[in-house]
Amino acid sequence: MVKTMTYGVLSSISTMEKTAGKPFGNPYSYADGTATNSTGILYFYVSDLDQSMKDFEANNAASFTLTEAELSYCMDQGYDPEDPPCARCVLSGDFEKLTDEDEIAFAKEGLFAKHPKMRTWPESHDFCTPHPKAPNSHPQTPPRRFLRRRTPDTHPSHLPRKP
Repeated sequence: MVKTMTYGVLSSISTMEKTAGKPFGNPYSYADGTATNSTGILYFYVSDLDQSMKDFEANNAASFTLTEAELSYCMDQGYDPEDPPCARCVLSGDFEKLTDEDEIAFAKEGLFAKHPKMRTWPESHDFCTPHPKAPNSHPQTPPRRFLRRRTPDTHPSHLPRKP
């Protein structure tokens, strides 16, 4: 999922006055390396002016949610985004800015290839390339090979219940 998708929802603990201490989700584009070297490590191109980055300064605990509903598979199968066969994945970890120049260059290469418009974003906004450190993965469905054999007609949630 990480290699195929282009965006997800990055969640922080809000520091905004009216929502302080509450979860705050924000959609973000990301890359996990280059086209020839997909690492599974999430990289973001973000500004310190963004509210989520302000939140991470106070508490760097983060989660990033992906859903297969972004792709056409779920819709093509007639699945609702919450149907179990429509895969979801939540990655959680501590959000940190990269400091290694080689890794920053690698992250930017992947981000700019996957999201070419990012290259034109203003330098005055101090964009950086943070990522979740040591993320934990929380897949929400069985492996795809199992799911492909099921259709809306054969998935247990769609079968008539026995009286």
